Amino acid sequence: MGKKLSKKDQALANFIEATDKMEITSEEMLTLALKVHKVYAEVLGNYLASKAVIQFNYLENLKKRTALIKTAADFKAIVESDLAIMKAKKNKSTIEQIEYAICKKMYNDGALGKGEEFEYGKDITMKYDNEDIKFAGYFQPEELEKKAS
Repeated sequence: MGKKLSKKDQALANFIEATDKMEITSEEMLTLALKVHKVYAEVLGNYLASKAVIQFNYLENLKKRTALIKTAADFKAIVESDLAIMKAKKNKSTIEQIEYAICKKMYNDGALGKGEEFEYGKDITMKYDNEDIKFAGYFQPEELEKKAS
């Protein structure tokens, strides 16, 4: 067992225990927890800053907001609203620039109908290492899954 915690480090250990549910009983465990958390934070920061993640997060948000639309005009109105808000924003951050670009693509390809159509019946599957990961469709994926069963 490692060296016992000093009174100074006990407050930090209590915080880690409360947030991570990890019992910290020694200086060694405190150091381990802090070093592991640093690696995790760096990777998480890189992940969240990646272009694909930013685009996917915007699309997932848009998907939730358009789940109950009844017409193409409804979809177009929502995307036009997003575009107007994004266009009006001055000094866009990197994330806002990426979201604006994917929003313009959704507007052009979807709302204006200039994009290619997806071939339904063809699953959205992606390789992750050697495993196939299957994704549902954009509109009401829960309903598509029920119909497939």
